[in-house]
Amino acid sequence: MSIRPYDIRIDAHGQNWHNGVAPSQEANVLVGRITRAYYLGATRDYQVELNDEPDLAVRVVAPPEPAFKPGDVVTLRAPVGKCHLLAVSQ
Repeated sequence: MSIRPYDIRIDAHGQNWHNGVAPSQEANVLVGRITRAYYLGATRDYQVELNDEPDLAVRVVAPPEPAFKPGDVVTLRAPVGKCHLLAVSQ
């Protein structure tokens, strides 16, 4: 699956239920820990290590607020319409 880093929504874990649905009940929701955070003025660039896949990290480009720091646990939401499946070559 592929998605642009700025299409991923990032929230503090356990915060901001989307349309009244708990994050654990939504499709395309991941939980992880911030491992890198850079302030770039108009945006923040994060690297998030996923809880379910510790060898996999996701890059997220988000608005400057709210700000997260390394070690923070966050919830990532990848909107279905922004996700693209990639073919596997053999």
